[in-house]
Amino acid sequence: MTEPTFISGADGNEVFQAKYIPKQKPPTALDHPSMKAYISTFPALGQITLIDKNTTIFTALLEIDSSRASEPWQISLWHSEGSQWQEVPMDPLRDEKAQPTALQPSMKSEDGHLTRLYFTTPLAIHLPTSFTVKFRSSPDHAWKWVKDHQGTFDGTIIMKSVTSQDAISSELKDYVEGLDPAFKTKNYRSQSPGTTLWTVEVPVEAADGEKSTIKEVKFGLPWGQGKFSRWFALIRIWSPWLAPRQGKSVFGLDKEAVTSISGVNDVMTTFKNDEGGNVVLRVRIRNDGTGEGTSQVLVGLGDDFESANAAVMYHARGIVAAAQTTTGEVQKELEALKTGNEQTKVWAENWYDGLTYCTWNALGQRLTEDKILDAVETLAKNKINVTNFIIDDNWQAIDYRGHGQFQHGWSEFEAEREAFPNGLKHTVQKIREKQPSIQHVAVWHAILGYWGGLDPEGKIAKTYKTVEVVREDALRRNLPLGGKMTVVAKEDVPRFYDDFYKFLSASGIDAVKTDAQFMLDTFESAKARSRAVTGTGMIGAFNVSGRPLSELVPLSKFPGVVEAQLGMVSKPMEVVDKSSLIYISLEVRGYDILSAYPLRGFVDEKHNETTWVANLGLLGKMAGAAAVVATQITKLGNGKIFVDTNLKALGVLVHTMSVSSTSKYVLEIDVEKAWKELDLEAGWSNEVEIKIHINPA
Repeated sequence: MTEPTFISGADGNEVFQAKYIPKQKPPTALDHPSMKAYISTFPALGQITLIDKNTTIFTALLEIDSSRASEPWQISLWHSEGSQWQEVPMDPLRDEKAQPTALQPSMKSEDGHLTRLYFTTPLAIHLPTSFTVKFRSSPDHAWKWVKDHQGTFDGTIIMKSVTSQDAISSELKDYVEGLDPAFKTKNYRSQSPGTTLWTVEVPVEAADGEKSTIKEVKFGLPWGQGKFSRWFALIRIWSPWLAPRQGKSVFGLDKEAVTSISGVNDVMTTFKNDEGGNVVLRVRIRNDGTGEGTSQVLVGLGDDFESANAAVMYHARGIVAAAQTTTGEVQKELEALKTGNEQTKVWAENWYDGLTYCTWNALGQRLTEDKILDAVETLAKNKINVTNFIIDDNWQAIDYRGHGQFQHGWSEFEAEREAFPNGLKHTVQKIREKQPSIQHVAVWHAILGYWGGLDPEGKIAKTYKTVEVVREDALRRNLPLGGKMTVVAKEDVPRFYDDFYKFLSASGIDAVKTDAQFMLDTFESAKARSRAVTGTGMIGAFNVSGRPLSELVPLSKFPGVVEAQLGMVSKPMEVVDKSSLIYISLEVRGYDILSAYPLRGFVDEKHNETTWVANLGLLGKMAGAAAVVATQITKLGNGKIFVDTNLKALGVLVHTMSVSSTSKYVLEIDVEKAWKELDLEAGWSNEVEIKIHINPA
């Protein structure tokens, strides 16, 4: 029998992707090339939007080619509360001050950027409302429905309710149709305001030797048939990877979905749907333990998804923490922290805060000493002072058996002799010599040695007691992951790791990146599996479609933003403002990260003025607010506004100041220049305190 050919990422990323990565669906084709128009709205089409008030303002964005911007475009809103559909014409919004905030240029066309035209209309909402829009370039032309034009489905608006705790039943069966009465349910008061939650427990028998106990039970149907509008789940597309799945009124999964507390006490619980595609949940229980176990499912109920989800996560965290305390894991971690000295703490801080270079993205899997040292020289030449250096996959001596890296086994502790002819220790010494800023060097290794475990004929397999285990899901997703593999036996694991890490330490390695931990979950044997123990609101936007996209995002979507005044690098805005929408435009595979910063207001009664101040962190960074450890903004008795900030970002301090070229509202402080000119050194925890005094006018 001929084994299938496997191409690893190291053999050519383009070939690997072409053979194994599914192709993306093409975008919906426009019905005519001359109709260069894209529609986006808020509330958003194709989504469910919760609103707080009966009357909401609909905003539609029409992006068109500049050559057609002067045409008398029209947009009409169609809506229905469940019976008849009604039409409401939308008015052009020509006042630029009332338009959504644009922090990016509009989408591109063949002739340049598209022109943005906005339309609005108020609409009273009483019941759940479906809506869509149609548009045309002039009264003489035919209407185009947005669904036909760009494949965007209807949106839904629901009034957000505030449910009294007294009105919430303590019986889960009142919310889950067909809930098995044999389930043990318990109602809890949630840590998340305005929510309640339940635990659902299902007993499961112990594993029968090598064979796990698999038990499937019908859970029930939340709300009942046809009574919910959306569902979301995280599935395991294969052992190490999770992927999102979502749908509307029919619950259907292509893979099992995970729960918030799977894996506690050797019991894994997942969700499935029934064979007919009905909206029915099934609980799949796998017990790897030698005694009886209990499957736990958490159910949260709230007025919005975020609150209900928070209720479940808070409770799940407590369950997991209790399990760790019972097994002694927490105590072991605390004891390990006590053993460190001042030097150990500084070492940890460097790992947390220092710049780290990893060979994986730059050099790939075909590593050699020459490639690594060339990379170090390039870093030094360009004055990129990394403090941590990770030698990733493929430095090890492996047997290259089988038809891919998932079958290769690890032979010996020493590095691959052809690629590293002088040994690992020599390579590490040269790394430190060529770039003195590198304080720590780490190496990659799989938790079982390599992706395919151990080379059964290698030095490691001959030195330590080994066992042969079988991995399930052979050739899953066309990747040869399954089959037999040799691993160190349980009784020799401590000695094996002790010897291996002593070798690494003697070679100058002071950290490891331990990968492929999911392999433990692929063992078919239950006994083999149970041998191991395993301020500022930000929004990330990612375009995963096949065409450029625009979207209108409300300020209220940013986590932690309430009805208080906020500002961005443009103009201050409030949640209650009609124009508190942010325009986002992303090319195919594009992304952006937006942050909403809270403004503090200080009133000057003498001049009847208010000064607003916010700390934006490090500008020009992907998430500059993350560098801010603490900020205090106060008004002193002399009228000055005092800003005291602690930063954690490669050691920085205030020196020069200039008004930002990005926005007239922003004051930039070049702290890196000050750090170098003053020849400062980082202190404990790599935090730098910056004090700013703002004088009144």
